[in-house]
Amino acid sequence: MNKNRSKIKYHKSISILYAEHTDVSNFNSSLLKYTCKDFKNSLGVASTISTYERYKKEYGYYFDIVIIDSTFGTSLIKKILTINPTQKIVLVVKLDHQVSLLEMEDYDVRHALYEPISMQDVNIVIENIIDELDSNDILKRHIRAYEELDTGMSELINKYENRLTELENKLQSQGSFFASMNHEVRTPMNAIIGMSQILLDDNSLNTHHKKSIKTIHKSSNMLLGVINDILDYSKIEARMLTLEKTSFNLNTVFDYLADMIGLKVKEKNLELIFEIDNNIEKNYVGDPLRLSQILLNLMSNAVKFTEQGSVTLKAKTVEILNEKAHLEFCISDTGIGIKEEALETLFENYTQVNDIKNHQHGGTGLGLSIAKQLSNLMDGNIKVQSTYGEGASFIVDIMLDLEDLKTKRRYRLPTKELMDKKVLIVDSREKSVKSLENMLRYFHIPVCTAFNLEDAQRHFDKQEFDILFIDKKIYLQDSAKYKKVEHIVILEDWMDSLTRGPEDKSTHHKHLKRPFTQEILFEMILSLYDYSIKDESRLAKTYTKEDIIKLGKQSILLAEDNRVNQEIIKGLLAKTEINIDYVSDGEEVLEAVYSRSEPYKLILMDINMPNINGYTASKKIREDSKYDDCIIVALTGNTSKDDIRIAEESGMQRHISKPIQMNKFYKVIVESLSPSKL
Repeated sequence: MNKNRSKIKYHKSISILYAEHTDVSNFNSSLLKYTCKDFKNSLGVASTISTYERYKKEYGYYFDIVIIDSTFGTSLIKKILTINPTQKIVLVVKLDHQVSLLEMEDYDVRHALYEPISMQDVNIVIENIIDELDSNDILKRHIRAYEELDTGMSELINKYENRLTELENKLQSQGSFFASMNHEVRTPMNAIIGMSQILLDDNSLNTHHKKSIKTIHKSSNMLLGVINDILDYSKIEARMLTLEKTSFNLNTVFDYLADMIGLKVKEKNLELIFEIDNNIEKNYVGDPLRLSQILLNLMSNAVKFTEQGSVTLKAKTVEILNEKAHLEFCISDTGIGIKEEALETLFENYTQVNDIKNHQHGGTGLGLSIAKQLSNLMDGNIKVQSTYGEGASFIVDIMLDLEDLKTKRRYRLPTKELMDKKVLIVDSREKSVKSLENMLRYFHIPVCTAFNLEDAQRHFDKQEFDILFIDKKIYLQDSAKYKKVEHIVILEDWMDSLTRGPEDKSTHHKHLKRPFTQEILFEMILSLYDYSIKDESRLAKTYTKEDIIKLGKQSILLAEDNRVNQEIIKGLLAKTEINIDYVSDGEEVLEAVYSRSEPYKLILMDINMPNINGYTASKKIREDSKYDDCIIVALTGNTSKDDIRIAEESGMQRHISKPIQMNKFYKVIVESLSPSKL
């Protein structure tokens, strides 16, 4: 019994080659392949010899059994035995074929199967052959084969592990390259942009010189945009761009967008409109920087290709599912539109709208591709709809986590008294009026609208108003007319606050900047009637050098090893009472800090300095308790979230990226040195 079991075991370990003379029937092959571990068949002499030798070359041994049709005669048997004299051969005798078994014995062919063959006959023949073979040899041979296979697999695994290590090293090298490139590019760009900003602020220059400098400033900013596109695209292609997961107020994204394209909108005399649906929440968790990048790219394109009319940003919540919000942003314009044949390739790399008259706008052709890939990383997509000659709409779908399901973005006025205030809007811009009217009606405030002074007067003749929202140009035509109104809010474009001078008759009123958002309007109404505002920064103005002058005498420490960067900051703070102490490396930073009797209130700290870098210097400064209240600001070309995190862990509270943007620089200085901070 044990012997039979053993035979069956070996039976399933052997290999068989079946040589057929013709392919009249597949019956024999179908039956034989279930009786062994490894089965091959061949047709004709040449194919059989080729299969036989190839098997030896591949596995290191010959077939255990070769089964040959009797119609071959002895020719094939002779060839097989010439190659391997010990080969076990079985003859399949055809029904219509006579075979002399005595003749076959001369070739040591001792086993035959007669058609029609059966499974039982095959098993008997195979078991008899196994009895003749050394069973241990069969087992050893197959164990050796498995060992060879295992060795091959190990070599393959090692090969892939080595390849994986190479790829990881390559990615690490690419990461270092991108970080280095980011820093190396931003440093000289900071010199060009910074110096041109300072020269633009110099009143001694004539108009011609200022125009030339303005061109340099504008071109350098465009070049920086191109460089950023290339770096971002390279990161995406290398799969090294990861998204942040941080809590943020979506309204700050809207403010950023208005701030970034406000000047371009004003230069082209376009109307910028925000239509933010009331179902949009206030706080989300995600990557605000990359979301801003997507929307800014699309809005910049909209402004670029629109010569008259408006650019509109709409935002709404499509659905909320499992604590995730599906948001939709739509950027539409009244520009030239996109030809139908260009729509299919619009998001491909290096693609621009294929129209000769559009070539003046330039660009890398990477912006839309980057925006689409970023939206994909946010589990979303970008679609486009356009009628050539009538404008285009880009629809962005993304998924963001909700910060707190209990915290709803619902702006409710605290008293019925506020809801009963009568409001008049006077503005010549129809879309702007409609946008503001819809937001006010959300508060259930009664609203009247007028598009000019004559319309406004007709409303004043009928009733009195508590709040007047009025376009700045219309207000200045006859400012005395509105003295009886309790509160006047001047409507102005986003960039108008930068040019507002002391002679401006509207300066003693509140100002509301277009484009409007529900939150800014809500806080404006509260501020008119002295209700507390949790986030007063939402109503904060744009900072200028005038705000720096108001700070009076202050001393700050600038740690920067690049002489040009020192000159830029010196120029930005020229004609103010801010005294700057300059140091060029980390050791000098610590010497200046420890030798000073009165601690600095603000230190601008470059990161990549000789001897001791900015991170280490900041850590050492924080060890001195007298510098607990000092604001340390990272001043660097490194802008990744890891760089910002390391800076914060080193004791730095703020981060200014190079090239330095004047408004952001002034904002940090004012917020760091204002009396409330001291």
